[in-house]
Amino acid sequence: MDTIHGYPGNQAPIVAKGSIEVAIAAMRGHPDDVEIQRDGCGLFSNLASDPGSQAPIIARGGIEVVIAMDQKQLNALEWAEAKALDRL
Repeated sequence: MDTIHGYPGNQAPIVAKGSIEVAIAAMRGHPDDVEIQRDGCGLFSNLASDPGSQAPIIARGGIEVVIAMDQKQLNALEWAEAKALDRL
């Protein structure tokens, strides 16, 4: 599925609107919700395709929240997690 944050040029304005903080808060607040974890990884992956968006994700704890995902979710999230970490 195409998302607005996946289109070139959209990443910086989306980062500026606080999407990273919202995603991190959602992922930390709902650690057992596979969809939220997957969507957060997808957001970070898409935003990180813009090199200028990588540092803000890292600085705000994006890597830590992705790594902290519960192991029981690993199978469902493995691809999204790997893609997000690869781009960061």
